[in-house]
Amino acid sequence: MLLGLLAGCSSAFDVLPRSVGGLPTEAPARSANPADFPEVHNMPPDRRAPVMTETEQKQAESDLIALRDKQQRTSAAMAKQDQDSAAGTTTAVTPPKPAAKPTKKNAKPADPSAGTGRNP
Repeated sequence: MLLGLLAGCSSAFDVLPRSVGGLPTEAPARSANPADFPEVHNMPPDRRAPVMTETEQKQAESDLIALRDKQQRTSAAMAKQDQDSAAGTTTAVTPPKPAAKPTKKNAKPADPSAGTGRNP
Protein backbone atom coordinates (compact mmCIF):
# COMPACT_ATOMS: atom_id res chain seq x y z
CA MET A 1 0.00 0.00 0.00
CA LEU A 2 2.86 2.37 0.82
CA LEU A 3 4.43 1.57 -2.55
CA GLY A 4 1.17 2.56 -4.27
CA LEU A 5 1.15 5.95 -2.52
CA LEU A 6 4.76 6.59 -3.49
CA ALA A 7 4.04 5.66 -7.10
CA GLY A 8 1.50 8.47 -7.36
CA CYS A 9 4.12 11.05 -6.36
CA SER A 10 6.96 9.90 -8.56
CA SER A 11 7.50 10.51 -12.27
CA ALA A 12 9.60 7.36 -12.53
CA PHE A 13 6.47 5.25 -12.62
CA ASP A 14 4.87 6.99 -15.62
CA VAL A 15 6.14 4.24 -17.92
CA LEU A 16 3.88 1.67 -16.24
CA PRO A 17 0.74 0.55 -18.05
CA ARG A 18 -2.46 2.39 -17.21
CA SER A 19 -4.02 -0.69 -15.67
CA VAL A 20 -1.27 -0.75 -13.03
CA GLY A 21 -1.46 3.00 -12.31
CA GLY A 22 0.58 4.57 -15.11
CA LEU A 23 -0.36 7.54 -17.30
CA PRO A 24 -3.18 7.13 -19.83
CA THR A 25 -2.21 6.52 -23.45
CA GLU A 26 -3.69 9.87 -24.60
CA ALA A 27 -1.58 11.90 -22.13
CA PRO A 28 0.89 14.27 -23.84
CA ALA A 29 4.54 13.28 -23.78
CA ARG A 30 6.86 14.99 -21.34
CA SER A 31 9.28 17.55 -22.64
CA ALA A 32 12.85 16.29 -22.99
CA ASN A 33 14.23 19.61 -21.70
CA PRO A 34 11.98 21.06 -19.01
CA ALA A 35 12.13 24.83 -18.55
CA ASP A 36 14.50 26.04 -15.84
CA PHE A 37 12.14 28.65 -14.41
CA PRO A 38 8.74 29.96 -15.40
CA GLU A 39 8.82 33.20 -17.34
CA VAL A 40 7.53 35.52 -14.65
CA HIS A 41 9.09 38.79 -15.81
CA ASN A 42 7.71 38.76 -19.33
CA MET A 43 5.41 41.77 -19.46
CA PRO A 44 2.56 42.20 -21.94
CA PRO A 45 3.11 44.78 -24.67
CA ASP A 46 2.11 48.39 -24.00
CA ARG A 47 -1.36 49.51 -25.05
CA ARG A 48 -1.61 51.20 -28.40
CA ALA A 49 -4.16 53.77 -27.26
CA PRO A 50 -4.49 55.34 -23.82
CA VAL A 51 -7.26 54.01 -21.64
CA MET A 52 -8.77 57.48 -21.15
CA THR A 53 -8.03 60.76 -22.84
CA GLU A 54 -6.91 63.61 -20.64
CA THR A 55 -10.28 65.37 -20.87
CA GLU A 56 -12.11 62.15 -19.94
CA GLN A 57 -9.79 61.71 -16.98
CA LYS A 58 -10.34 65.29 -15.78
CA GLN A 59 -14.12 64.87 -16.17
CA ALA A 60 -14.05 61.62 -14.17
CA GLU A 61 -11.95 63.25 -11.44
CA SER A 62 -14.30 66.25 -11.19
CA ASP A 63 -17.32 63.91 -11.01
CA LEU A 64 -15.70 61.93 -8.21
CA ILE A 65 -14.79 65.11 -6.30
CA ALA A 66 -18.35 66.43 -6.62
CA LEU A 67 -19.75 63.10 -5.42
CA ARG A 68 -17.34 63.05 -2.47
CA ASP A 69 -18.31 66.60 -1.47
CA LYS A 70 -22.03 65.77 -1.73
CA GLN A 71 -21.57 62.69 0.43
CA GLN A 72 -19.63 64.66 3.04
CA ARG A 73 -22.39 67.29 3.19
CA THR A 74 -25.04 64.57 3.53
CA SER A 75 -23.16 62.75 6.27
CA ALA A 76 -22.54 66.03 8.13
CA ALA A 77 -26.27 66.86 7.96
CA MET A 78 -27.16 63.38 9.22
CA ALA A 79 -24.66 63.68 12.08
CA LYS A 80 -26.17 67.04 13.04
CA GLN A 81 -29.64 65.51 12.89
CA ASP A 82 -28.50 62.66 15.16
CA GLN A 83 -26.97 65.13 17.63
CA ASP A 84 -30.10 67.27 17.63
CA SER A 85 -32.36 64.29 18.20
CA ALA A 86 -30.14 63.08 21.03
CA ALA A 87 -30.25 66.55 22.62
CA GLY A 88 -34.04 66.69 22.28
CA THR A 89 -34.19 69.53 19.77
CA THR A 90 -36.00 69.23 16.47
CA THR A 91 -34.13 71.65 14.25
CA ALA A 92 -33.01 68.96 11.86
CA VAL A 93 -34.24 68.88 8.31
CA THR A 94 -36.75 66.10 7.73
CA PRO A 95 -37.96 64.92 4.36
CA PRO A 96 -41.52 65.94 3.42
CA LYS A 97 -44.26 63.45 4.16
CA PRO A 98 -46.01 61.89 1.16
CA ALA A 99 -49.56 63.01 0.49
CA ALA A 100 -52.31 60.85 1.92
CA LYS A 101 -53.77 58.38 -0.53
CA PRO A 102 -57.44 58.85 -1.32
CA THR A 103 -59.63 56.11 0.08
CA LYS A 104 -62.08 54.15 -2.00
CA LYS A 105 -65.74 54.79 -1.25
CA ASN A 106 -66.79 51.13 -1.11
CA ALA A 107 -63.62 49.76 0.45
CA LYS A 108 -63.97 47.24 3.25
CA PRO A 109 -62.34 48.17 6.58
CA ALA A 110 -59.20 46.23 7.46
CA ASP A 111 -59.64 43.24 9.76
CA PRO A 112 -58.01 44.21 13.11
CA SER A 113 -57.04 40.63 13.86
CA ALA A 114 -55.30 40.15 10.50
CA GLY A 115 -51.63 39.32 10.85
CA THR A 116 -51.77 38.57 14.57
CA GLY A 117 -51.82 34.79 14.17
CA ARG A 118 -48.77 32.69 14.80
CA ASN A 119 -46.72 31.62 11.79
CA PRO A 120 -46.15 27.88 11.46
